[in-house]
Amino acid sequence: MKLLHFALTTPASPQAGLGRALEKFAGKDDYFYFNWYDHWPDNVKHVREQLLHMARGIPAEMIFAKIQTPTLVPANLLMQIRNYGVRIVSWCGDLRDETPEWAIKIAPYIDLHCFSNNRDVQTIRSMGHAAEFLNIGFSTDVFCPEGEKRAGTPEVVFLGNNYDNRFPRSQQRQRIVRDLRQKYEERFAVYGTGWGLNDPWLDEEQATAAYRMCKVALNINHYDQVDRFTSDRLFRLMGSGAFCISNYYPGIEEDFEIGKHLVVYREEKEIPMLIDQYLADDEARTRIAEAGCKHVHANHTWDNRMEQLKGFIKNFKPMEAA
Repeated sequence: MKLLHFALTTPASPQAGLGRALEKFAGKDDYFYFNWYDHWPDNVKHVREQLLHMARGIPAEMIFAKIQTPTLVPANLLMQIRNYGVRIVSWCGDLRDETPEWAIKIAPYIDLHCFSNNRDVQTIRSMGHAAEFLNIGFSTDVFCPEGEKRAGTPEVVFLGNNYDNRFPRSQQRQRIVRDLRQKYEERFAVYGTGWGLNDPWLDEEQATAAYRMCKVALNINHYDQVDRFTSDRLFRLMGSGAFCISNYYPGIEEDFEIGKHLVVYREEKEIPMLIDQYLADDEARTRIAEAGCKHVHANHTWDNRMEQLKGFIKNFKPMEAA
């Protein structure tokens, strides 16, 4: 299959594992890549022209697109691309307070919407359009237990940014970090933007090295009430071999066995109790961390997601004549 990856790739989120999985999915000679973010927002016209040129010139059989911007690709351009016989799959790994307007607008003009949460899937389906749950994955060659460890990493870590009050659980994240700083002092560290001059943001290599070094890694999401949604932080830290304490989210039981692969909290006050419990129990902490690491490498990689995608596209309806 000749596949065009219409990518949203930033220095902070290179998503190299997704690209490699798509290349394997299509075949090395049939995978084509265009990162629209390199030209955004100064040259939208070039983005649209290049998308159309590549779709027609390759010629592509399918486009895997991360659009996520309301003015990027208009409906008439999507219609023109589909008239060339090109299938269009949109995937979004982010979550916002409501199903985004851009996703609703393009839904009639693409073959399939994929989201990393079930709320948006159900919203698009309720409008009569095709949508599937396709969770985010992680790069196994980066986030793995073998490799360098980050010197100076304390026992307990959280890797995530401080976005002030942007998301529903932003203040909760701030409280948790504040309380853990007070209780554990130098035994705890937060890494990410928006916290302080001594709280650096870590790139992927630094992040996995920190996860390999710590004893406890936290997953604190900005949303914890949306079905099946969690950050890729969860898969990355577990894939690096860290013991995970995560917020509970609806549907987590479909992804993990609680107590076997990770432990969860439902209320903030549970977090220090769980930290203390598992810092004092090396055997249980190691057992759960190892089981969780094996589980995500077997079930939650980008290659796993591509296998799911294969199943989705098998159910595509025949394309209508232009």
